[in-house]
Amino acid sequence: MLIETVFDLEIYRFTLWIALVVLGIISFWNLIYLKGRKKVLNEKYSSYEPTVSVIIPAFNEQKNIAKTLNHIVRADYPKGKMEVIVVNDGSTDNTEKIVKKIANENNFDFVRIINIKKNVGKCEALNLGVENAKGEVVITTDADTEFKQDSVRKLVAGFSESNVGAVAGYYKAKQSLIISDALRFLSKGDFKKFSYYFLEKFQNFEYIMFLFTRKRQEILDAIMVAPGSISAFRKDVLQKIGGFDRKILIEDYDITLRIHKAGYKVKCLKEAEASTTPPQTWKQLVSQRIRWYRGGFQVMYKHLDLIHSRYGFVSFVFGFEYLNIILQFLIWSLLFSGIFYKVIILHQNILLLIIQWINRLLAFHFNFLDSILFVAVTLLFIGLFEAIQSIKISGVNRRTILFFPLLGIYAMFLGYVWLYSFFAHITRRKISFAGREWKGR
Repeated sequence: MLIETVFDLEIYRFTLWIALVVLGIISFWNLIYLKGRKKVLNEKYSSYEPTVSVIIPAFNEQKNIAKTLNHIVRADYPKGKMEVIVVNDGSTDNTEKIVKKIANENNFDFVRIINIKKNVGKCEALNLGVENAKGEVVITTDADTEFKQDSVRKLVAGFSESNVGAVAGYYKAKQSLIISDALRFLSKGDFKKFSYYFLEKFQNFEYIMFLFTRKRQEILDAIMVAPGSISAFRKDVLQKIGGFDRKILIEDYDITLRIHKAGYKVKCLKEAEASTTPPQTWKQLVSQRIRWYRGGFQVMYKHLDLIHSRYGFVSFVFGFEYLNIILQFLIWSLLFSGIFYKVIILHQNILLLIIQWINRLLAFHFNFLDSILFVAVTLLFIGLFEAIQSIKISGVNRRTILFFPLLGIYAMFLGYVWLYSFFAHITRRKISFAGREWKGR
């Protein structure tokens, strides 16, 4: 019994130190944001209009390519200065026919299609598009992403400064389910489809938070990812650094860091907006995130030199973000595992546990667990602050904040997917770079 008590004490002490470090990191990040937000939120758009090539890699995208292409060709940008290149990466469906039909019926002579006989993967498709692009600026997107009419113009406006090598836009999740759909599924007892409603909302909230993270990183000129669904690059910069690395699963993360290393800035313009199709099932989400996380490990290993090199705040943020992710996963895993153990294994009443904790707080009688829970609650309030700021920046419906209390469950789920991805990576499980999975959405 004494051994168990000492063991529990050491676990609590370890968890408390992690919690305090996480609290320090997150507090520091948000102080940076509060101090420098005016610098990045007051976006100014110039009248700069270079020639532009929009590249859309596509593999078996007959369901999506028409909408994507129709949104791009109607962009508020001089048609004489814009071209659209669809790289048909070995599709076996009607992707090629649909693209040609849209181009021919509307006399869109600025729309081109490049056919690859055998599927080679997204990075190779992107590189082929860049090689054939005539524009000074190259915009990359996915075949299931729809641009707003002024997104092309707003993206390229960021290149009015000669030292900018890439510009990231803002992408949000398309919403196909509404609350009435969820209630209908629930009334029929279809809990699987009922959960898909929350899956959409969680992902949409997550994408909003991504925007907040990029704007916060932009304060330090250290944006980590220019997303593949809506980003723009100087063509000569892409050529200078050797294009997209076909061996990396998340090419957008890798290319952004390489642009930083080449001495160029990366900007994020929130008004350059697009909607993308998120995974529609939990299985699809897991598949996507395994690729994202394993790609993240690839990038971390490839760019370890950032940690001991002088690339301004990029080096600092690179290490800082990984430390934050790992420690947050540890603290929430330990906390939820402890609660699970007490409630499920020991059959303790969770309501009684909460009441006992509150009573100890009111009596100013703290133990290690109370300290950990206090830090955790503080982190939740800071998370709420970040969520509110994210909603404010993105301009989405304020009712989105109602999903915040459930976001912790979603984050924990992704945490365990991250852990699985880590072990899959170190055991070198094989990855396909071709076929449908290359999209990595």
